[in-house]
Amino acid sequence: MSQDTQSDAENGGIELRSRRRRLLGWLGSLGVVAFVVGLVTPLKDLAVVAEKVGTGNDAASNLPGQRLVFAHVHQQEPGGHTHEEGAFVKVDNLTAPDDALVYPENLTDSDNYLINLHRLEPDKIADPTKLDWTDQGYVAYSAICTHLGCTVGWHVKPDDVGHAYDYCPCHAGEYDPYHGAEVIGGPPPRPVPQIGVKVNDNGELEITSQFEGPIGSE
Repeated sequence: MSQDTQSDAENGGIELRSRRRRLLGWLGSLGVVAFVVGLVTPLKDLAVVAEKVGTGNDAASNLPGQRLVFAHVHQQEPGGHTHEEGAFVKVDNLTAPDDALVYPENLTDSDNYLINLHRLEPDKIADPTKLDWTDQGYVAYSAICTHLGCTVGWHVKPDDVGHAYDYCPCHAGEYDPYHGAEVIGGPPPRPVPQIGVKVNDNGELEITSQFEGPIGSE
């Protein structure tokens, strides 16, 4: 199975949740969700929903130091080991060039903090990537498209071996992970924001910064 086909299959569930999240947001702007939920849901439950999609909780405000965990089962290429969903990402789990969708360890219930973790050839990573936010070829960006908030995934052009980019399947947005996730195609108005990562003393991938900009669409 190719990386592209495997990525599309693995991202299906996450993409569905992403679309549901966007739909609820649009309906919410019309007051529909507030009206319906108010009829069938106790008020105490609304706070739980707000906490999961907001940015003010303690886990989100303390991203530096959180380790990264796989958001789905990841098959290491080429023909490498299988890494289970929820397992901590270790330095030898990805072979350049490759990527995986991951979460901060304390935010696995919120797709707003879904991250594209790449391992790229270090000598190919260039400006405007923040190089001091990378380590041993690892570079990470938000996986939430800046157009309408769908989930961005890794894509390799079959007719151009070695040319890989981050792709949003909703409206064909394209980002270049080698160059700071610059927009190279489609409607996104800005890059997906980078987040700092490093390999810690235990060989695990760890977050070193907040996101450099707002997550998702504005």
